[in-house]
Amino acid sequence: MVHFAVWPLLFLPLAAAAFNDVFDEELLIKPLPDGFVYSYFQFTTRWQLAANDSLLHTHLVSRSLAELVHHYDVSELHLSFTNGIWRYENWGFPVVDAGPGAEVWAWFANAKDDAEVDGRWKQLCGTLSGLFCASLSFVDGTNTFRPEYSLRPQTHRFGEELRVRYAALPREIVCTENLTPWKKLLPCKLREGFASLLTPDHVYSGNYHSLALHVRKLCDDAECGRFQLEVRQSVSLVQDQRLFGGKDWSVRKLFGQGMEGACTLAASSKLYVDVTDRSYEMTQVPTDVIRTTRGGASSVLYEYDIKQFERKQRMFNVAAVDRADPNVVSLIQPPPIYSKRFISGVGQERGRIVTRITNTHWTDLNLIIFENIPWFVPIYLHTLKITQGPIQHTPRTVKYIPGRQRERPSHLEIALTIPKRSTLELSID
Repeated sequence: MVHFAVWPLLFLPLAAAAFNDVFDEELLIKPLPDGFVYSYFQFTTRWQLAANDSLLHTHLVSRSLAELVHHYDVSELHLSFTNGIWRYENWGFPVVDAGPGAEVWAWFANAKDDAEVDGRWKQLCGTLSGLFCASLSFVDGTNTFRPEYSLRPQTHRFGEELRVRYAALPREIVCTENLTPWKKLLPCKLREGFASLLTPDHVYSGNYHSLALHVRKLCDDAECGRFQLEVRQSVSLVQDQRLFGGKDWSVRKLFGQGMEGACTLAASSKLYVDVTDRSYEMTQVPTDVIRTTRGGASSVLYEYDIKQFERKQRMFNVAAVDRADPNVVSLIQPPPIYSKRFISGVGQERGRIVTRITNTHWTDLNLIIFENIPWFVPIYLHTLKITQGPIQHTPRTVKYIPGRQRERPSHLEIALTIPKRSTLELSID
């Protein structure tokens, strides 16, 4: 009987020490200038590993994601499901950009040639299709790209050659079938912490919503003897304040309920409220006030540590009361750069794709424009024009791979410099 009582005491510390991982959850709430509210959820898991450690024995990281990285030798993976239009000219930049519909790209390591990468890419998209109940199994050679300049790896591979594949399905419908498996990848699933606020009726009733998954391996040295597997899941929401009866808002109004506390497995759980240029009176005193200055722009954030608040109150809720003068109209500051796109021409045989790019910054900016054009839309490179009024501009670099009917899309990358405080018009027939 003595031995049976001692074994559990010895076993539990060894099991806990076998994993060197940490999980953090964050929520940023930012009122937008034209009466909308932007909410950004971020759930980050970091797992420290050695080269000989197995990815198949997981703790906080989902086993299914670890198997993807292990089986397909993925160094970096990005996946997003987005519905709605982000208004860059009025709202500025989101924390994480995402294209409409479904968007996925991945970097592969240790590949002999492109044929092996294409095989892994096809299998990876099929696996992601089943994991997230999406149509990613339709990704094939007709909608896959190999960007050379537009996408760069976010990993530390110390010169090792990585091969990238990118695909987009802009007509993909985003629904609860994608949200439910996405939430099940979280350590606390959907019952605790900020994930409990992500109910389908509030997520999909907004003007804009985007689910994203980002996975990457970060090596500590050139030999990658030790590395960190980082899994970052995010949700971006934009909701109309006018549906809540005015400019005042609260967590309960935005998401239909308060929080019963942080995720038990989270090392930190923090809510940030952007009060820059806002006259808000908060119902809860913030844990900290963060002031930053970047690129000449200053920001003020109120920080609320949920783990500290849950010791004092069972249900957490914070409300913002607008004390600004209703007779004062604030001016909307456009972002440093934004673009618009439209189609011109008459009939279906004479058309032109036009993109207008505006630089409001005080200095010239270098840009790379990536055009993924399906095979059934023929384009003619000799008609490419970059103009600034009557002035003709010459691009610094152009990479063009013509499409092939029912086999591959047209691939166009353009590197150029846009002058300060100007608008360039890029058009192609």
